[in-house]
Amino acid sequence: AFTAAWEFAVTRKPTLMGTTSIWTMPIYGLSGLACELIYWHTRHTVAMPLPLRGVVYLLWTYIWEFSTGMTNIIWHDTQ
Repeated sequence: AFTAAWEFAVTRKPTLMGTTSIWTMPIYGLSGLACELIYWHTRHTVAMPLPLRGVVYLLWTYIWEFSTGMTNIIWHDTQ
C-alpha cells in the first residue's frame, strides 16, 4: 500500500500499482520478531495498558512498512 501511495504521490497516476519483492517474507518475519520484543517490553517492563500498546504496534507497523517500502523503491531505482 505504501509503495502504491508513493507512486501516486510522485507520478499522479491513479492506478495505485504497488510493487513487491522476494524480500517480503524476511521483512515480515523480522517485523514479527520485533513485535515480540515490543510486546515483552511494553507488557512486562513498562506495564503499558492495552490501548496504548495497540498504538505502539500501529506506529511500529506504519514505520516498518514505510521504511522497507522506501528502501525497496530506492534499491530498484539504483539498479
